[in-house]
Amino acid sequence: MKQFDFISKTLGNVVPTDQGMKSIEVERRMTTSFVNKLKIYGRDAEKDDLLRKLLSENGEEHNEIEVISIIGIGGLGKTTLAKLVYNDKEVEDEFQNRICVCVSDTFEEIKVAQRILECIGVYHNKVDNLQTLHESIATSLNKQQFLLVLDGVWDEKLGKWDRLRTCLESTGASKCRILVTTRSEKEIGMEIAKKCNGLPLAAMTLGGLLLSKDTIEEWKLVLSSELWEMEEIGVE
Repeated sequence: MKQFDFISKTLGNVVPTDQGMKSIEVERRMTTSFVNKLKIYGRDAEKDDLLRKLLSENGEEHNEIEVISIIGIGGLGKTTLAKLVYNDKEVEDEFQNRICVCVSDTFEEIKVAQRILECIGVYHNKVDNLQTLHESIATSLNKQQFLLVLDGVWDEKLGKWDRLRTCLESTGASKCRILVTTRSEKEIGMEIAKKCNGLPLAAMTLGGLLLSKDTIEEWKLVLSSELWEMEEIGVE
């Protein structure tokens, strides 16, 4: 276990550069819905496909929530694509409320609920009761058509997601769409998992490390590190 602790501490704050590895201070990104359309090229086909899904009539008869995901590794422009769709004139005309929330790595239910309410002009920052917040969301969005963008979802705890979805379904909206951007580093993640040799503590340690890595290059750096080849590391 000392080996995994050492690897985690050693690789926790490094990124690949042309000169090798560079130490960094990790800071989670925050985003807004604003985007400069004039500086974006080559995304028309992807944007049109998303618009078609968002504006379709699917699920309207049964007031069903349709969830659309933009999946890919860090740096592919998932957030930019979501912003393009969010700011499209057709989307603006179609949905009474457009809500954009930056989730980041951890799906903090209270904060997500508070941000949703802020986007529709209801402020409950001092309320930390999930039931109260969800009741306020359901009341505020009652019978309204809305689009919710959840940017940067990487927490796969289904219970958290189910509670939010149940809340949104209770609004009785004739049309509601949820657009999610999320990362996918599963293949490399599986290779790293193999190196844990089935040790739960090792998996937890490295899992925490990988949460701070945004790009595929950083994941590859962890996977290919020569530190894995060391049989014993003298760390107390």
